[in-house]
Amino acid sequence: PEEGGGWFRNPQFRLSVATSCKVVISVVQYDPKVPGRGHRTVPAGLVVLRARKGAAPVRAWEVSDDLVTARADPRMGRETSVSARLQGGTLYFVVPYTSTEGSEGAFILRCYSPSMVELQRVPPPVVAEVRSEWLGHYAGGRRPNPTWLKNPQILMTSANCDVDCVVQ
Repeated sequence: PEEGGGWFRNPQFRLSVATSCKVVISVVQYDPKVPGRGHRTVPAGLVVLRARKGAAPVRAWEVSDDLVTARADPRMGRETSVSARLQGGTLYFVVPYTSTEGSEGAFILRCYSPSMVELQRVPPPVVAEVRSEWLGHYAGGRRPNPTWLKNPQILMTSANCDVDCVVQ
């Protein structure tokens, strides 16, 4: 779901068109009645987001209403689609998603356009996880409390890339 904390982990695709035009984007799930497929249809939705200007276009980390270009709320069925007018030279993210976090299913993403289209899959995010806790002496409270520096601290380094950090 769009409001979930792990929404950014959904498969994402970068989309751009050569010239401004209307496109139809469709996410199609495989037919569960076909023998040997071994999967079920799940309620699926689709959102198209304009990339933020000046930001590194790595992936969409959240849904912001001012960036939504088109949206189809999750529904049960093999196909969910949206139509949108896209601006040439602008980068968009297409994010298909299920109605429930953890639901899995195979799909095909299609984009129909009268203009040249560039559509590429965004690599999944790299995840580094550190577990910690506020306990006893290491529960320093919030800033500007003078004991704030006693809170657990984590050093993060990155070699030649941008890092987006999500704290949950």
